[in-house]
Amino acid sequence: MNGRIYTLAANEMGASVIRYRKDWFREAGIFNEHGEPGPRSDWTWEDFRQIAKKLTDAKKGRFGYAGQMDDLFYNQAYALDMYVPDPTGRRTWVFNDRDPDLLRSLQAVRAMANEDKSVLTSVSMGWSQWHNEFDASHAGMIWSFGPHTPRESLDAPDKFGKDKPYAQTVGMAVPPHGPGGISGLRPITNPIGFDPTLSPEQLKAAFEWCKSYFYGDVFVNRMRSAMTTAKIKGQQSSLYAELLVLPYKPKENLLDRPLETVFPRDYIDVYREIRASHAPPLPREFGLSEPPTNEFGRAVRAMYSEAITSNVDLKALITRTANLVNTNLLAFGNKQDAERLRRYMDARTAFYQRYYPRFYETVWRKKLGTVYKVP
Repeated sequence: MNGRIYTLAANEMGASVIRYRKDWFREAGIFNEHGEPGPRSDWTWEDFRQIAKKLTDAKKGRFGYAGQMDDLFYNQAYALDMYVPDPTGRRTWVFNDRDPDLLRSLQAVRAMANEDKSVLTSVSMGWSQWHNEFDASHAGMIWSFGPHTPRESLDAPDKFGKDKPYAQTVGMAVPPHGPGGISGLRPITNPIGFDPTLSPEQLKAAFEWCKSYFYGDVFVNRMRSAMTTAKIKGQQSSLYAELLVLPYKPKENLLDRPLETVFPRDYIDVYREIRASHAPPLPREFGLSEPPTNEFGRAVRAMYSEAITSNVDLKALITRTANLVNTNLLAFGNKQDAERLRRYMDARTAFYQRYYPRFYETVWRKKLGTVYKVP
């Protein structure tokens, strides 16, 4: 509508988080600022690497981290983009081969996988596989999605055995931070879109229905029914997890216990941080086209896979990937993009100034004039 897409958040808010084994952290003597087993809330990528190394025990078949062959959170922590404005103006974007952080990223993950030997990975490893490795006690940390951990703590409390209650065994932490306190934590929700061709009356009716279903009367009735069913079956109600991850405050408080008495502190703290986090501006908000997500992602993962599994010269690998991507996936642009890129970069600058002023002063200002230079 008027060049914009309008949506409403549905019934779940989440983010990419680190799921970890509290018992492994306890054994390794790694405790957070509250004296509990787990990483500190302000941990860095370097902390992540050292912790993974410390959790690894080849004799026990344990790895510090399990996941796909990619940047292992480095690019999130360092706010490293894989494509940046083309300074010549011939294209909209070019592969980010000018940023020294890209070479450091490849060096870091190669060292973590091959020198530290703290990463359980393979070319074909996917979401289900690294979660299975975690459940089989082969990995101390994995990447997961925020809502899943609190739900599992209620639905499968004995997953790791009667003597290891889930919430006391599995922790949740925000992703590691980078220079200047920059965070890769991004709030994610499942949006509900509205048909822009509806009349104002129809649009209002659709909006009111969504309100009722996701946090109003319909929501309250559904949750009340779920609570009653759980009590009859003698089970812990999943209602607590639903309310922990709900983006809204429900019309009526159905809880017979505060969430803080149901979930451990780390679950509560992570969700407090998710709710307080901010998403940076995106190119599409400024009318900028982007490369196809799946194809571009495969090209980047192929680069990291080759860096991990071979002794290829990393600078040559970056150059080869840049040539491939620029020729096939970033070969587009138009005259209007220069102004759109300026507005986009101005918005990112304002975002970092407001939410990450140390990162803006120590990192972003320098890169803005070099790596992110707009034609």
